[in-house]
Amino acid sequence: MPIKYEHHGGSHYVAVVHCPNICRDRLVHLCQDGRESWVIRDYITGQQLRRSPHPNPSSSNLDLAQIEAEVVWSEEAPFHPWDDRTRWEGYLHLRTKGILGKTPPGTTPPNPAFGNWAQL
Repeated sequence: MPIKYEHHGGSHYVAVVHCPNICRDRLVHLCQDGRESWVIRDYITGQQLRRSPHPNPSSSNLDLAQIEAEVVWSEEAPFHPWDDRTRWEGYLHLRTKGILGKTPPGTTPPNPAFGNWAQL
């Protein structure tokens, strides 16, 4: 499915996505900085996964196309700084409720099969 990214300045493109094989029953923040650089931020569980080489504690060997193939729904993301965890967590809670009907969103840890998750 085509991802609905919003340009957030420079090479940053951000989308709010649902990828149930990766992050179960909640929406997450997906950012790309070119075809080979991406990060998923799961603000609800406070974890992130990125395409980044070792020794970065958060790493995945998957390319962006492999991550995008897991997305079943997306929307353009609002412009909030990525490090404003309170704002992103609140937004994703509300959108998860509105889109998936989950109140509260699930907090099952993200799927470790996609890489090494680390704290935000």
